[in-house]
Order: sequence, then C-alpha cells, then structure tokens
Amino acid sequence: MEILEDLPDTATLIVPLSGGGLLGGIAVAAKTLRPDIRVIGVSMAEGAAMYQSLRAGRPVPVEEVPTLVERI
Repeated sequence: MEILEDLPDTATLIVPLSGGGLLGGIAVAAKTLRPDIRVIGVSMAEGAAMYQSLRAGRPVPVEEVPTLVERI
C-alpha cells in the first residue's frame, strides 16, 4: 500500500515468490486499490516451490537451498 501511495503511477509490482502467500496478500491489496495494476511473482532458480507445483498440478515439496544473499 505504501508503494502505491508513494508511487501512484506504478503499473507493475514484482514480488518474491515461494509458496505464494506473500504474493497473494500483496495482489489482493494492490488490486483492491488499483484493479489495473499487474502483479508478477518471481522465484529463485533453486527451490522454486510454486513453479514446481504448477508444473505438477498440485503442491509439491521442494528442497529450498541457500540463495546468493544467504551465502554472503
């Protein structure tokens, strides 16, 4: 909500995605305020739970490995 208040011309939000909870909450809030906004989920290459689950057609547990940020 703060992003949309501070940057009212924002057309797209890019949100980190793992299981989808954060993305879902942000999408509901953003679309309530701005139905025309695009919300895009991005996932890490390793341990991409949502990507694997969508491919399988059901929730799939995946091993989440440390990302670059966590390795520093």
